[in-house]
This record gives sequence, structure tokens and C-alpha cells, in this order.
Amino acid sequence: MKKLTLLQRVNAFIIGIFLTVLFLELILQFSGMVFFGIQSFRNRPDDHHSKTVKILCVGESTTALGGNSAYPHQLETILNKRSPQHQYHVINKGIPGITTPAIVYDLPRYIRKYHPDYIIAMMGINDQQYGLGQNMQPSRAEFLFTKEPYKYFKTLKLIYLSYEHLKAHIEHGSKKRGEYFLNHGRHAEAIKVFQKYTHNNPKDVEGYLLLAKVYRWEGMFDQAIAILNEALEQFPEHITVLTELAHLWIETNTFSKAEYYLNTAAKNNPKNPKLLYTSGLLFKKQGQLDKAETSLQEAIAVGYNAYDALFHLGEVYLNQQKFTQARDALMKAVALEPDNDQAYNAALYAFQGLNDQTGFRNMQAKREQVLLNRNNPVTRQSFQKLHALARQNGIPLVIVQYPMLPVEPLKRMFLEPNHVLFVDNQEVFKNAVQTEGFNAVFTDNFAGTFGHCTPRGNRILAENIAELIVNSKP
Repeated sequence: MKKLTLLQRVNAFIIGIFLTVLFLELILQFSGMVFFGIQSFRNRPDDHHSKTVKILCVGESTTALGGNSAYPHQLETILNKRSPQHQYHVINKGIPGITTPAIVYDLPRYIRKYHPDYIIAMMGINDQQYGLGQNMQPSRAEFLFTKEPYKYFKTLKLIYLSYEHLKAHIEHGSKKRGEYFLNHGRHAEAIKVFQKYTHNNPKDVEGYLLLAKVYRWEGMFDQAIAILNEALEQFPEHITVLTELAHLWIETNTFSKAEYYLNTAAKNNPKNPKLLYTSGLLFKKQGQLDKAETSLQEAIAVGYNAYDALFHLGEVYLNQQKFTQARDALMKAVALEPDNDQAYNAALYAFQGLNDQTGFRNMQAKREQVLLNRNNPVTRQSFQKLHALARQNGIPLVIVQYPMLPVEPLKRMFLEPNHVLFVDNQEVFKNAVQTEGFNAVFTDNFAGTFGHCTPRGNRILAENIAELIVNSKP
């Protein structure tokens, strides 16, 4: 048998890799065809009923996935039970991983095919990577020669996502891994990592502080206090641990305990900026405005010239009706964080108190611009095009906010929000999570504060949408 040369072996290896990738790509593409085939079968129209109301649902994986428990399928069942005088047919055109420009691009074709009586859209979560001015859809040349081919070829996307997932698991159990999860809104995973880290590294105070931060962001105050008390056993005089404990007790309105930890911290460093700031918060919460003013001024004077200190000082001045000082403090806060509308809102009261109508109007205009710019420009543009398409075809548009999120920022996406029907899913999901638990409602937390819904979560979503549909007229 003739022995292969080195070049032949290299060529055989490369061809083998290519054929393996090609085979995997074919499998993934076939899986996609099966998914859309099943979806098309479920979406087949039933025209036997003379009063059929057709509802077109568009979105990404939060709409597409779940089969018979996906929210569009459950919505159809609920509507047909609630309104027997109509026959409702809900069409699920959700596509996992899709962005809003692609949804808008496909919509005219869906309208021509299905002639819907309503369009329901829950979308936007996949738009974070896009900027204004990019093409709505890739051209054929872009498809073949894109600098980011993983977006279009399933095998390359799988390799890319595997690489991203691997990055998250480097230095297993380390602070760096926990901070990665924290910065990406994956709080449940961050908690697990920091719990393990503090157990294995009890002498590193930063691990305790990071774990307490995640607990606090999640509203888990008891757990945050408990972990900081553990830290206090290791570091009984650590001023950051003491002030963080005091801050937590302030937020839970347990002022005597907050005072205890602040007094303990003050024994070693009474002029610590964080200590002075936290003391100011306590005095403000207790209504001791003069003491709050003094503490916050001192905190700023010794270097705590942060947004939070200036904002709270501005609020103290407002409560004292010192409108000039309030305006000055809040304008400094605005300069530090020009994208935070909190200080703009407070500054409006200062200008109102000064009877400065020009200043009030200017501040109001800046605030509105901040709120407008806060939305992803691509997402905003897509929502406006979606609305234009719906109005052009005389179809009512229902915009569904994601679970746990406020609906107001979504309304600001539209030039004429009064002509759009909005579904607010913040309180109903918060209540469900509080009473039933996060895992009963969501299968994951890919978006930080929410994730893909369980059948129960999709049921809540469908019931909330059904309530609006039943009470409106197509």
C-alpha cells in the first residue's frame, strides 16, 4: 500500500473537516426547515367559521418557542373560550434569534398571506448589537462575504456562541466569572459563583461585597444582610462592609440598626466619604433635613462628588424649599450622568419653585430628548415602521412589553402612541414571581430580569393579551 505524503495527509484532514462542517450545517438547516414546517402546520387557517378573527403574532424566541404552550397557541384557546361568538385563529410567526428590522422586512409578506385582523408584536431584545443606518436585510453579496458570517451560517454561529459560552466559564468559581455574569444580567448564575467564591476565599472581602450587591439588586435584602454579617465576622472594622450594612437597613426602614453600624464605622474614620454619604441618606429618610444637608455637603467636600450624593442633596434642598441650591446641585448631577432622567425630573421641581418658566421648558426638552435617545435607535425605527405598515393596511397593532419591564419606555418609541394598543406585563409578572417563584414563570433569565416563559408564564402572558383583545374592536 502506497504511503501518503505529508501534503496528502494535510489535504485529507482539511477535506474531512470541511465535510464534517458541511454535514453539520445540513443537519442544522434541516432542523430549521422542520421547525418552520411544524409552525406552518400549526398556522394553517380555518376558514369554516364566518366570523374568524385572525391574529398575527411576530417576535423572536419568546414568541416562537413552546409548541402548544407558546403564548400564541394559548392565546387562541383563551380567546375562543371567552368569546364564543367569534372564532379566533392565532398565527405564530415568531422566529428565534430574529431582530426587529428582519421582522419588519417580513411583515408585508405575512399581511398578504394571512390578511390578519390584529398584529401582535413582542420584540426588540435581540437588537442590542445593531446601530442606526445598517441594512434591514443582508444583500446576497453581504450574505456571502460578511465580516460576521456566524450570523447567517448555523455552524459558524454555533461555534461563535460556544466560544462566548466558554469565555464565561474561564477561571471557574472566580470573581471574574461572577462579574461576567453580573455585567450580563445573569444574576442567578452570578449568585452561585460568588457563593462558591466566598466559601473558598473567606479572607477576600470583595467577594462578600459583590455577593451582597447582587442580592440587593434582586431585592433579596435578608440574604444581603446575612452575607455582610458573615463578612463582618472576618472584617469587624471594615468601613465599606459597615456602611453597606447601614445602607441595607436604611432601605428596609430599620433606622436603629443603621445608626448602630454607622456609629461603629465612625469610631475609626468619622470623615470617610461613604460614611458621610450614608449618614446623609439616613437623616434624609428620617426627615432630619438639616442634618442630611450637612452630611451630604461634607461627603461632597471630602471627595464623594458622585451623582448619588448630589441628587440626594438636591432632593433635600427641594424638601427645604431651597430651590436655588436644589437647582445647582441637580444640574451638577445632570452633568455627571446626562443620560439619567432621575435628576431631570427633580430639577423640573426646582425650576418650578423658582418660577423659572424658561429653565423649566429647557429642562423638560432635555429630559424628553434623553428619554427618546435612551431607546435603541434601530428598535425605535422598527416599531415606527411596524406601526406605519399596520395603519397603512388598516390593522390594529398590539405592542406587548416583555415580562417584568415597564411599558412607558415602549410607548415613547412611537410618534403617535394613542393609535397603538399596549400590553403592560410588569406588575402581573412581578406578582407571579413573588407568589409562585421565578422558576415557575421562567425557564431561564437570558435577559437579566426575565427569560423565556414556562407554560405557566406563557399562560399569564396570553391571558393579559386576551384581556385587551376581548375589550377592543377590530
